[in-house]
Amino acid sequence: MLGFLFGTACLLGFFYHLRRPEGGPGCRGPHAGHRAGRHWVSFLSRRIDATPAQEKVMRDAATEVRERVSALRGELRDIRGSVANEFRGEHLDPDWLVSELGRVDDALHELRRVVAGRLVELHASLDPDQRRMLADTLERGPRHRWRGPYRTADGGAS
Repeated sequence: MLGFLFGTACLLGFFYHLRRPEGGPGCRGPHAGHRAGRHWVSFLSRRIDATPAQEKVMRDAATEVRERVSALRGELRDIRGSVANEFRGEHLDPDWLVSELGRVDDALHELRRVVAGRLVELHASLDPDQRRMLADTLERGPRHRWRGPYRTADGGAS
């Protein structure tokens, strides 16, 4: 009987951990993405042995891109609502629909501009070895596990 109670308590604790707002694996709290972004920047800066100034450039770029993506989500939510309201009506004006979808293009263009500018700024702040390591890490993607020492251009391990 004691084992049954203990197992139930563990199961309940596991589900609480998944849903807690502080940032469990299943977290959808208000700052979950912010923590993940900060972790990613910290990982990358350690990975490429960035100076504090370079880490600040990375952190500022990630913050601005995150803010722009959040604004884009808000814009898309507004557009979705207005399209849904128009769709409920008797007629759907194609010209109005094209103009609403043009708002999406404008928001995406602004996001592209910010990302390109921040990547250029980051590229300029890194030395060639750091750029190569960051490019390799970005190419593999965020889910790729790094194993072993990184080989530098001269063949040595870093």
